[in-house]
Order: sequence, then structure tokens, then C-alpha cells
Amino acid sequence: MWVLLIFVGSGPWFGVLSTPQWNHVTWVPFTSPTDKASDMIINTLMFLPLGWTFKTNRRGFAGTATVLLMALAVSIGAESMQLYCARRDPSATDVTMNAVGTLLGAAGASLWRRRPLP
Repeated sequence: MWVLLIFVGSGPWFGVLSTPQWNHVTWVPFTSPTDKASDMIINTLMFLPLGWTFKTNRRGFAGTATVLLMALAVSIGAESMQLYCARRDPSATDVTMNAVGTLLGAAGASLWRRRPLP
């Protein structure tokens, strides 16, 4: 469900183009003048539940790596859709912040699972 919500929130719903706009891609994180703190926070928060949900059922480093790889695939897929949008620009900053949100969610799930039970 989280993956679907991410794609709905990331999709180019207006100004769809027929050719990809590769010249609008920001390949290096945190270098674009359009990077805003509010966007970074939103991206992080949007991926927190994804990390929490998928980490809840996986343990250890291998589980975290799997969750991170899955989140990167979802994030890159969502950013790739923006190649075809006149009003959106794919960004490595977004992918990075999505990964951070996923890792924070996974860490929260791990801590929650380890909490002492009454």
C-alpha cells in the first residue's frame, strides 16, 4: 500500500510529456538550487512508514539492506516517472532523502521490536 501511495504522490499528473527530460535531472544530491528543506522533510516522512513496515518482518543487517534496496527501487521508479513531467524534476536529493526516511523507519521498527515488554 505504501508503494502505491508513493507512486500516486510522485506521479506526473499534469503536464505529461512524450519524451524524457534528461536535462532536468539533478544527478548530484544537494546541489540543485531548487532543493528545499521542506521537500527534503516531506520525502523523508513519506518513506518512514515504508521502512517501518518492511523492517518489522526482517531482522539484522541483511534485512536492513533488503529494505533499503527495495526503497531505492521504489524511489528511483517514482523519480523516473518525473522524467515525463514538465513541472517536476527528478533529483538525487529526493532519492537520498527517501533512503534516509526508509532507514529511519527501519531503525524505529528495530527499536520498537527490542523494547522491554511489561
